[in-house]
Amino acid sequence: MTLPKGVPSILIAVQAMALADALVKLWVSDMSIWQIWLLRTPLVLPFLVILARGRLLPAASGWALVRALLLVLMYLVNYPALALLDMGLVGAVYYVAPLFILILSTLVLGRRIRLELWLAMATGFLGIVFIVRPFGVAFSPLYLLSVVSALCYASAAVLTQARLQECNPAVLGFWANIGFLVAAALGLVLAPHLSFEIDLPLLFAPWHPMTAADWGVIAGLALLMLVISVFAARAYQGPRPEIVATFDYAYLIFAILWGYLIFSEVPDIWALVGIALIAAGGISALWVGRT
Repeated sequence: MTLPKGVPSILIAVQAMALADALVKLWVSDMSIWQIWLLRTPLVLPFLVILARGRLLPAASGWALVRALLLVLMYLVNYPALALLDMGLVGAVYYVAPLFILILSTLVLGRRIRLELWLAMATGFLGIVFIVRPFGVAFSPLYLLSVVSALCYASAAVLTQARLQECNPAVLGFWANIGFLVAAALGLVLAPHLSFEIDLPLLFAPWHPMTAADWGVIAGLALLMLVISVFAARAYQGPRPEIVATFDYAYLIFAILWGYLIFSEVPDIWALVGIALIAAGGISALWVGRT
């Protein structure tokens, strides 16, 4: 079976995302997101310039900037929820993003989504529920932040397909990282002057002194961001974003893998059932995509 264009790219991207999140959890949890972005991004940009052959102004440069803003907002909106609430439920809520992509593909791109694909997407989402098991957790309005974050991600994905199909993925990655760099500079300047009753360490942590080992991890995160920047953009430039969206669910499979390899976290039977459901949803989506 030939994989639809974009599926290999999204699998590479979400695996890199999962590993990057594991490294942040393992090593740089004392840093603010502003410090991570400020130190990581200058290591990424030169490689993106080389990959883009210096041609950094796409024809749809305005849309590239809108996409960059959406990706910055995606991370910023979700971080308070990650810091304050049950991470499993936050993850489940965030992974309504593929459903948003399906809906936006219908409304914005005029796609006619077959019932079989909706069922495949629902199967993958059920797998997420089995993995994170958010049963019995009291609802908080802060969970809605993850919904907004998922909508930002889905909007960036559909925008890529609708307006930026012909743009070099490295160029899109360049402008996304420029967005992270600008946000980091603003965050470092503004954060000390802001105060909230809620403690948000990822947004307001003081500057963390850097060691040689810290720089090594930052370099690793820069390499992973280079992979994410290019392959996430390439994934949604193909003609079937609704198919590619189903494979966003593979993030949690890779997260479980890195959790086992790095933290010796062994998945239980519920997680294994969830993985099977995600795989079934992905295979079903592939089958729908080839017919």
